[in-house]
Amino acid sequence: VSGFLTDNLTRIVRSTATSTTGVCALFYLSPKLASVCVLVLPFAAFSSSLLGRRVRALSQEVQDKLAATTQTAAEKLSALRTVRLFGAEQRETDLYSSRVEESF
Repeated sequence: VSGFLTDNLTRIVRSTATSTTGVCALFYLSPKLASVCVLVLPFAAFSSSLLGRRVRALSQEVQDKLAATTQTAAEKLSALRTVRLFGAEQRETDLYSSRVEESF
């Protein structure tokens, strides 16, 4: 726990110092450009936050579908003799194909 706190505290202090130095340098070099950046930055951060949440949700959905597809394949391959015994190869192939299509 102490290592976690130390690492995160160090990272926060370093990031704050770097950001502050960058903003000061930007205002020193071009006050107009710095003002525009400071005004646009919150909008960009908010937009990227929303986009990140959406992408994360979509990624989770795709991962869940791929997990279901893999589970289907594993179940059918482990019961291959039974599937062949009942002549259900085509049905199982179609089921797997539909699961793959759902994943993408």
